[in-house]
Amino acid sequence: MSELMQEMDQLEEAKTLLEEALQGRRKTLGGRHRHTLKSICTMGELLHAMGQLKMARLVLEEALRGQKETLGDNHQHTRNTIDKLLKLGSSSKLGICQTFTQRVVRLDGCVWLAACIAAGHAARMVSV
Repeated sequence: MSELMQEMDQLEEAKTLLEEALQGRRKTLGGRHRHTLKSICTMGELLHAMGQLKMARLVLEEALRGQKETLGDNHQHTRNTIDKLLKLGSSSKLGICQTFTQRVVRLDGCVWLAACIAAGHAARMVSV
């Protein structure tokens, strides 16, 4: 429902519904369940769409930490969240590529480097 409201540009209403759903998932499933993490990620995307870029970054980083812990570094959902953070960094100039070059480990270096370049950031690969 919140995704439909986002498409209809009813972002505040979508945020309210998503907050309720996220609270229920955290309570029922726990903070590290894949469905909870998906809702956290969706909240980050919604905040990005609303122009709340710093909050979107914090929420997406929370989702990424959980995904790395629960799903692993190379899971597609983890990579999708990194991509969302790169897009956020590109639109908000928050320096996300530099931050995640230092934090995210054991990802496919070629994909990571290409994503950084595509987002318009200088990339520096580090070995961990």
